[in-house]
Amino acid sequence: MFTWKKQLAAGLAFFIFFLVYYFPAQLAWPLLQKSGVDLVELHGISGSWHHGSAAAGRVLATPVRDISWRFKPLPWAPARGEIELIYGHEGRLAAGFSSGYKGPQFGRAELTAVRAELPLVTFAEQLRRFGLAVDGLLAADLKRLVLEDGRPVAAEGEVFLLDFQALQPVPLVLGDFTGTFESAGDELLLNLRDQGGPLALDGVVRFTGEGYRFNAGLTPRDPDDRELTRVLAFLGSPGRDGAIPLRFSGQW
Repeated sequence: MFTWKKQLAAGLAFFIFFLVYYFPAQLAWPLLQKSGVDLVELHGISGSWHHGSAAAGRVLATPVRDISWRFKPLPWAPARGEIELIYGHEGRLAAGFSSGYKGPQFGRAELTAVRAELPLVTFAEQLRRFGLAVDGLLAADLKRLVLEDGRPVAAEGEVFLLDFQALQPVPLVLGDFTGTFESAGDELLLNLRDQGGPLALDGVVRFTGEGYRFNAGLTPRDPDDRELTRVLAFLGSPGRDGAIPLRFSGQW
């Protein structure tokens, strides 16, 4: 039998649940940023913290528009759940992934079962800094990804570069490529290999606490492919192994 105290407690509990569940994303976002979430920057926010949208912003330092998200906490572990992030880039679906999520603590976030698809046009601004005009689809299938202050420190799984093609000086299909994550002491390595397409690739990306370093060797699979040989010549001269070295680095 409900007494007035039990009824009051039940009503108060429901009221608190209502406030938390429908807490506006516009108010929740500044609180998340203070917790160290700097991977995403949002503007024009609407909706609730678990199901909302933003008119514009940045995801991993990439300008995007029409962002929406859906977060479903697990009832037995409120700090974990499933999150889905979708954002449009020039009218195209740029990303959609679902993953388990452990809430940010002191700038640290851990994602599991990550699935992502990102057209390279999403990174056009960053790629232009290296003089690259390319197109294709960047995909990820990761069992685990750990980020600290926005930088990767641990990962298990693979990333894929599909339908990769150069746009300048002439359009060229280059093939498909795979990257596999590997831990090596204090470094996180992403080993890169081609999948038998026109461009042979053997390289590695090294992620450290200070930044990242990319080193690769590029070779036309067909020595008689004059068009690809001519395009690769813009990147430099072949080394002793016959591969054209490609190197760049950056800091966090």
